[in-house]
Amino acid sequence: MLGLVINPNAGGSVKRASALTIEYLETNSISYKILSAETPEQMQANLIKSEPSRVVAVGGDGTLQSVLSYVVDKQTELIAIPAGSGNDAARKLGLTSKKISEILHQGLKLEKFQAIDAISVQTNLGKFVTIGTLSAGLDSFVNKKANEFKFGGFLKYPAALLNQAPNFSAIDYELIINDEAENFRGMLCSLTNSGIFGGGMKIVPESKLSDSTLELFKVSTISKPELLTVFPRVYLGTHLSHPAVSVQTLNSLRLNADVDIYADGEPLGFGGYQAELLGGVLKVAI
Repeated sequence: MLGLVINPNAGGSVKRASALTIEYLETNSISYKILSAETPEQMQANLIKSEPSRVVAVGGDGTLQSVLSYVVDKQTELIAIPAGSGNDAARKLGLTSKKISEILHQGLKLEKFQAIDAISVQTNLGKFVTIGTLSAGLDSFVNKKANEFKFGGFLKYPAALLNQAPNFSAIDYELIINDEAENFRGMLCSLTNSGIFGGGMKIVPESKLSDSTLELFKVSTISKPELLTVFPRVYLGTHLSHPAVSVQTLNSLRLNADVDIYADGEPLGFGGYQAELLGGVLKVAI
C-alpha cells in the first residue's frame, strides 16, 4: 500500500503540490491512502498502524522528518515531494529542480532509488531520525524565530538572524567526538550530513548524503559585526576560510549545552543530544 503523507494544516505550495501528486496517482491508477496528522508523533502512529510499503511525503523538511523513523526502521522506500519553505534535504538531492510528475515517475514507474545516510538522534524528548542538519546554538535560535514568522521562503532565515544576533551570547559546549572529550565556546555547533541549512545556506558545501560520514561545523566566538560580515558568505559557501570557522568529519557526537536542539526547523529537545551515523539506510527516489 502506498501511503501519502500531507500536512493537514498546510496551504499554498503544499496544497498545490498535493493536488498535483493526487492527480498523478489517480491518472496512473495507483491506489493510495492519505495519512495526515497534527503532530509528528501522531504521524508515526498512523504510519505504524497503516504499514505502507512505500511512502510519498509532500511538504517541507518538517514533513519529511516526520516519516523518517518509520521508513528507516521498516526499510520502506521514500518519495519526497518538496513543497516547504526550506526544502534543504530535497535541494541536496536535486529534487527542487524537478517537476512533481518526474519525481513520482522515477519512484513509482522506474523504481529508481538512491541509498543515502541518516542521523540517529537521542535527546531529552526521545529518539529521532534526520537527514539534514542538527542545530545547537545561534542557528537553533534562528530556527526558532524563523518558525514564528508568518511569511515563508528563504528570506525568513536571514531575517531571523538579524533579529537574534544582537542579543546572542556565546555558548559553552561539552563535546565527545568519536569518544574523545572537548570543551568549546562559540556561536554554534551544527552536525550535518547534507551540508545545507536554513533554505540554502551552504554550511559545508562538500558534504554528501551518501559518503558515510557526518560533518561538525563550528563557529568560535566572534563579534556581532564580524558575524554579520561572515554570514552572507554562507550562501556562496566561501565562509570556510574564516579563522573562526572549522569543519570536522566524524561518525558520532555527544553534545551537552544549555540550548534548544533543532533539526531542519523542527524542535527536538533541550540540553544536548547523542547522534550516530546511519550509513545508507534510507532509499529515496531521485
